[in-house]
Amino acid sequence: MDNNSSSLWSPPLVVVVNSPPNQPAIPAGQSLARPGIKAQFSTSGEDPDGDMVRYIFDWGDGSVSRTDWTKSGREESMEHSWQRAASYEIRARTQDGANASSPWSPPLRITVNSPPNRPAIPAGQSLARPGIKAQFSTSGEDPDGDQVQYTFDWGDGSVSKTNWTKSGRAESMHHSWEKAGSYEIRARVEDSTNASSPWSESISIVVNTLPSRPDQLSGPGYGYAMVPYHFQTSAIDQDGDFLNYTFDWGDGTTDTIDLIGPGINASLNHTWTGPGAYQIRAIALDRMGGDWSEQRSINIDPNEPPDPPRDLYGVRSGFTGNGYSYFTMTRDPDGDRVMHVLDWGDGTTIETDPVCSGSLQNASHIWSRPGEYLVRVGSMDEKGAPSQWSGPFLVAIKANDPPEQPAMPSGPAAGQSLISHKYATSARDPDGDAVKYVFDWGDGTTSWTGLGYLSSGEESAVSHKWIQPGVYQIKAAALDDKGLISDWSGALLVKIG
Repeated sequence: MDNNSSSLWSPPLVVVVNSPPNQPAIPAGQSLARPGIKAQFSTSGEDPDGDMVRYIFDWGDGSVSRTDWTKSGREESMEHSWQRAASYEIRARTQDGANASSPWSPPLRITVNSPPNRPAIPAGQSLARPGIKAQFSTSGEDPDGDQVQYTFDWGDGSVSKTNWTKSGRAESMHHSWEKAGSYEIRARVEDSTNASSPWSESISIVVNTLPSRPDQLSGPGYGYAMVPYHFQTSAIDQDGDFLNYTFDWGDGTTDTIDLIGPGINASLNHTWTGPGAYQIRAIALDRMGGDWSEQRSINIDPNEPPDPPRDLYGVRSGFTGNGYSYFTMTRDPDGDRVMHVLDWGDGTTIETDPVCSGSLQNASHIWSRPGEYLVRVGSMDEKGAPSQWSGPFLVAIKANDPPEQPAMPSGPAAGQSLISHKYATSARDPDGDAVKYVFDWGDGTTSWTGLGYLSSGEESAVSHKWIQPGVYQIKAAALDDKGLISDWSGALLVKIG
């Protein structure tokens, strides 16, 4: 080979010139997550050569994940969950098809945390007064053992937070309400990562103003043993609560009235069984309590009630519409005058006038309906002390209707004075009872048809003479043999000359 000759070219060496992808963006996603719950993050990065790329996520817990291949610059997302609560740094880098990788992106910090458990229902009082602080406590645990803080919702639009404390430790807070009402109190727990529990169940508190001190009892200042006396008082409740009143009679006994509206008088009767000077008072209570009224005294003198009345004397059977009289008597140990109260057994009573102790007294009654009635009588002395009731006195009342209105009297329409004129009438009795008739002659006199009774519907006549001339109205009524009388008949005009 001479000096002017050339050698052949060697086989070519292929050199690939590749630029690695640029550093991707910091992963985008949430900064808080719960253990075991997936969270999503995304990033994007470009390859200078336009190569296809994929992203590698380093989750900070020793694990990595790779996306599918995608175009340069296209954003891709991945999901991941952490099993343990902690703070983790997430970063990403980009890889091209030549396995060239970018630097790692700046990290995104995520806190994986379990929120606190729902706290216990707040513990505390159920009643309070306006402006007076009440204390409530609660406790709750954080699964991660984080420090916790409790928030109390007082139900009046305000909340309060405790200091930070260990998980599970109970904490207390105080609060006062300015207005009366019913409020719902609840609590929740927050950990150091600002994760909050659900609200606890609520507890109710009633904020209430005590009623005013009742007025001093009004009533007599002196009296007698065994006599009932009437007393009353009232109190005001600013919250409009209904009040329970208790009267202390100073003799070791009390009486109570339930649920009286505020400002409405509460009244009771009381009987002292023996003489003495008694200090009496009253208290008005709402749900929170109340105060006693000022005491006052009543002086009670000795007195004995009347003896129980003697059994009634009178008929034990009769008819509706008829009046029947009954007799009784009683004695008073102190010699007081007495009156009687008769209970007729039909819902009605009657009081007699006072009479001397041991005197006989009577009263009458008409029963309007048939039936059996237990009649009893009680006595009361002139000082007001009642006796016990007598034993029951059974009265059987049968139904009876009065006769029908009689026919207008028939007879001459004119006549002379001092001369007798005869007039007749008749009437039927619905029960078929025997009847007799009475005539009203219009001159202030009346006449009966006789002592005996006639059959129902039978006509009977009576004669009459007028002393003075004039025009007279004659009318008649019928009486049955059970004692019921009819309405008056129509009037017959008679001219007497």
